[in-house]
Amino acid sequence: RIPLLFTGYGVEKNKVISQQTRSIDIFPTISEIIGISSQNEHIDGQSLKPLFIDKILEEKPAYIESNPLVIVESNDVIGIRTSSYKYFRDVDNSEKRIHLYDLKNDFKETKNLADSEPEIVQKMESLLQEIRYDWKNTEIESNDEETKLIEDELKKLGYM
Repeated sequence: RIPLLFTGYGVEKNKVISQQTRSIDIFPTISEIIGISSQNEHIDGQSLKPLFIDKILEEKPAYIESNPLVIVESNDVIGIRTSSYKYFRDVDNSEKRIHLYDLKNDFKETKNLADSEPEIVQKMESLLQEIRYDWKNTEIESNDEETKLIEDELKKLGYM
């Protein structure tokens, strides 16, 4: 569990939110806090600001992976996390290295339930495939020059 802190104007002091959040939700939250409208642009994630005033947001599964998307190695894993379960498996083969943990009853993730709970594994895999399908259908415009600049910056940061 990594803390996510918001502080400043419009943010209540000492408010603790226990609902799972995602890093993809940070930008829309900051945008709403500072009053920048993003209605005309497609932005992934949802604002967490309603949680600041005790409203309930629909929980969305968080995508997880072992390495950034720019590095592909044979032992990488991908998966999703909800407040109830953490599921991950081999990045290239959905039949390999499958892990499923019950986060409510096994918060230290000591007992892999993948073999004993195939229906939950299938449900989590379906959620993972939905997320990946949505990404594949999102158009990202770039050119070779931009790609080279990004790769150079990532190399400087030690990612490649």
